[in-house]
Amino acid sequence: MSTFKKQSSSLEHFVTDILEMSPGLLLKANTKGETLLHIAGRHGHVDIVKDLIAECKKPHQNDPEKVIEAARLMLGMTNEAKDKALHEAVRYNRVEVVKMVTKEDPSLPYDANNAGETPLYLAAERGYKDVMQDIFLTCKSPAGHGPMGRTALHAVAFRNDTEMTKVLLDSSIGTQTSKVDQQGWRPLHLAAHLGYYDVVKELLKADKSAAYKADNEGKIPLHLAAGKGRLHTMQELIMSCPSSCELVDDRGWNVFHFALHSESRRAKLGNLVNEKNDDGNTPLLEHAVSGSFIQSFVCHPKVDRLAFNHHNCSVEDIYELEQYVNKNKEAHLVVAALIATVTFTTGITVPGGYINEIGSDQGAAVLTKSSDFQAFVIFDSLAMILSTSAIFIHIYLSLIPDKI
Repeated sequence: MSTFKKQSSSLEHFVTDILEMSPGLLLKANTKGETLLHIAGRHGHVDIVKDLIAECKKPHQNDPEKVIEAARLMLGMTNEAKDKALHEAVRYNRVEVVKMVTKEDPSLPYDANNAGETPLYLAAERGYKDVMQDIFLTCKSPAGHGPMGRTALHAVAFRNDTEMTKVLLDSSIGTQTSKVDQQGWRPLHLAAHLGYYDVVKELLKADKSAAYKADNEGKIPLHLAAGKGRLHTMQELIMSCPSSCELVDDRGWNVFHFALHSESRRAKLGNLVNEKNDDGNTPLLEHAVSGSFIQSFVCHPKVDRLAFNHHNCSVEDIYELEQYVNKNKEAHLVVAALIATVTFTTGITVPGGYINEIGSDQGAAVLTKSSDFQAFVIFDSLAMILSTSAIFIHIYLSLIPDKI
């Protein structure tokens, strides 16, 4: 087999001769479970693939049904990774091999390998358009599912490939617009999240209902686009599906809450500027809680600056509380620093002094054996450790941004 891997057109006759002498090698697998067909498909040896298929049919030339069964048996063999020969040919973009294998048995089912990948998904994920088209044109029931519940349509959406998206939507795979992955995301969710405007347009043309479907957290594609500040994508979603603006996620957030969370300064959804979420926070109150300040939004004439949340707090209350907390943090830092300084100084200058007399106790504290002194040392050390920790925690937290 190692000799077989080397690319050379002269190998065609050599392989045929070897198989005539030892027919058992045809379906013999190596330590990785790979047959000759796997290796030939991976390296794109079209003529050898053709000969291998012909060799497996030879013993059954007078029985058409057994010829089909023999070819199907060889084409359906999998290696340790559960890859069939077609998986290998697709993975390395061996177009001619793919055409030959799919044409040989169009009805052969191509299940997913150990990684959850079908040949069609592999082609979509890697952007192999010619391979995809051949699978569509030849295979009767091409499976397009992939890992983590994703489909070929998810894969092309992730690649921002508008052309391949159209190809998939025009095929039987077009029904995958409603398929969700482990997050509950449809292809439209993924394209909206990434801001792939052209792909979003194509997906909306195929299935507008996907714009109203929520993921596992109750988020629709518009929420994901707003959360990332994808303005053009937001506009397309709103123009195509205006009612989606009114939907909220599991927290009660509407699209304006997401837009503000992303600090998008150009989102314009006037009717939602004062709508409250489950905590009673309007977008302005949520904005105040985040600690950021977008003047064009705060000063917008439609914004209700007197709104209260479920805790009876207004925007002014939140800002005042933030200022109060900031002042207290400074005061606490000063107190902690003073305590750390005093306790450290006290630890150096021990009350009662040290024993100066020559002996085994020289240099020890005079009050070492006193229970009161021992308690003093313990509490002094504890005070120094806690105050020092408070200082370091304060410094660490001051380095963390308010919004991640």
